[in-house]
Amino acid sequence: MKIIAYVNQPVSCVGKRVYTSHRNFIDFMCYWSGHGDSCTLVVPMREVEAPSQADVLLPIAADKIVAARWYSTHLGSIRASFHNQLQVRKALRRIKLEHPDEAVVLVIPGPNAVMAWLSFWLRRDHRIAIIVRGNSYKTVQHMYRGKLIGPFVKLLSAFFNARMRALQARGASVFCFGEDLAGIYGKNGVVESISPLISADVIRSNMPRPVADHARCPILLYVGRWSAEKGVIELLDAALELKRREVSFELRYVGHGPLSSALATRIAEDGLADQVKLVGQLQPGKPIYREMDHADLLILPSKTEGVPRVIAEALARGTRVVATRVGGIERAFADTIHYFNGCSPLAMAEDLQTLLDNKEQETISSAQLPQTLQACTFEDNLRRIESALLALSVK
Repeated sequence: MKIIAYVNQPVSCVGKRVYTSHRNFIDFMCYWSGHGDSCTLVVPMREVEAPSQADVLLPIAADKIVAARWYSTHLGSIRASFHNQLQVRKALRRIKLEHPDEAVVLVIPGPNAVMAWLSFWLRRDHRIAIIVRGNSYKTVQHMYRGKLIGPFVKLLSAFFNARMRALQARGASVFCFGEDLAGIYGKNGVVESISPLISADVIRSNMPRPVADHARCPILLYVGRWSAEKGVIELLDAALELKRREVSFELRYVGHGPLSSALATRIAEDGLADQVKLVGQLQPGKPIYREMDHADLLILPSKTEGVPRVIAEALARGTRVVATRVGGIERAFADTIHYFNGCSPLAMAEDLQTLLDNKEQETISSAQLPQTLQACTFEDNLRRIESALLALSVK
């Protein structure tokens, strides 16, 4: 069995070295490609003189990737989609010519523009698998709410979902990040829930965790995109409420995004400079793990999610987590994390104060990780995916 996989996470290369600033999915696909010669990746890629400070090296050489057209925005991804689906089709034809006696499975993320273009070309005898990482329709609703382009983006997202249903009707298999998404897309065909979030090496990491210092100011940590659908403004409002209650804390925002200026302005206007720090984007891996190791609580106030990688990373580091009950979070992590009782800033502030006051609750150590975290590893998920694709290849 041969795999052609399109990955919609642009990368940069310096010579043969490949870098990314977002490891959410591309690192799992590189792990997959690196375990044997059965998986060929088609990835939007550009050449640069040097990686940026926040970029991380991926475990794959540039000459092992079929380069598609690079982009940096949602609009850019749509513009590049026609060219990139052509690259996928070329790679598919080449693999079929080189291996005429082997089954070839096309793996694509969805629902998106590249998948939509391919849906008009793919025949019923093509073997197709679609990987769904999040609820894109809900995400764009939050991201473009109140913007002039908002109605068009919602219409386009609905069209992508319709094309995905058409592929499912032709027998495409679907792998969803989390049970919540599996429930949505399972109405239209065969669906399996997956959560390839971290390598087992993260769990086995020997990086020492600092001894808890309960005398210092408690540290709250947010790691992720600074955008509306992630609830970052509501978290800032909750921080303001904690200050009004004279709760001692430091809230650290790690990441970047379109609300960077809005956050900085609000922090200054509300007099939160002593309590809230905009750390900015950090290189994935050890720099972020260090932040987690010093934090008392990782906070995820998202309005929509799939199965967030950052939760698995925090649990692997032994850091307590509190999150909203959205997407596949509750089904994936069950009682290994805490949950907000409401999404309003006032409700979040109440829950955060309770958690900060509850000092006797111990964090989960790496030696006591729940079985649910083991199910989030690349290794376990790759075995399950390849087993399902093998069954698809013999149809």
